[in-house]
Formats: sequence, structure tokens, C-alpha cells
Amino acid sequence: MPAFEMRPLAMPEAELIASWAATPEDVRALTASDEFPLSADHVAAWTYEADFAFTLRRDGDLAAYAEIIEDVVEQDVEIQHLLVAPDLRAAGVGRAFLSRLCAFLAAG
Repeated sequence: MPAFEMRPLAMPEAELIASWAATPEDVRALTASDEFPLSADHVAAWTYEADFAFTLRRDGDLAAYAEIIEDVVEQDVEIQHLLVAPDLRAAGVGRAFLSRLCAFLAAG
């Protein structure tokens, strides 16, 4: 069974994360924009609007990224830009990450 670890985003990881949106369709699904390619600056900009930005490591390797945004006015919480490394998609990584993000929110 793979070992998963959730960590705060380290900005040097933004370039690798941006590369995971490898096609215009990936970027459109992630951002609803036709601006391709996605850049490290895009990923960094997402973090400025977020309360938390996390990565998930699978067996030590960077595997996924997402942010948590707490909207005080709307009194809700959003998980945004959940992105999984292409070679790990459909392998349960997104599910494992979402579970950890929800546990983080529940503990808060």
C-alpha cells in the first residue's frame, strides 16, 4: 500500500505542478480558461487567494496539489484546483488527497 503525506506547498514545486496540465483540455477543465500552457506563475497566483495550499506525496514523490479557500461571507469552504500527476491519475491518489483535505478541515 502506498504511503501518502500531505504537506504545505513549497513554491519551487509550482513549475512541476503546472506541467501536469499538459493539454489545453486539461487547463480548460482545471481553470475554465483557454490560456495554455499553465505556468508556475498561475499556480503561485492561486495560492494568494487561498487560505491553505497543499501537496500530496505518494511514497515521497509529489503526486497532487489543491487549495482550500474559506469564504467567511458565504460561510462555506471550497477545495479548488485539485490536480493529480498524469501518471498517477485513476490510481486513487485524488481520493486519498480529498480524504486528507477533508480530515484537515474537520480537525480545524
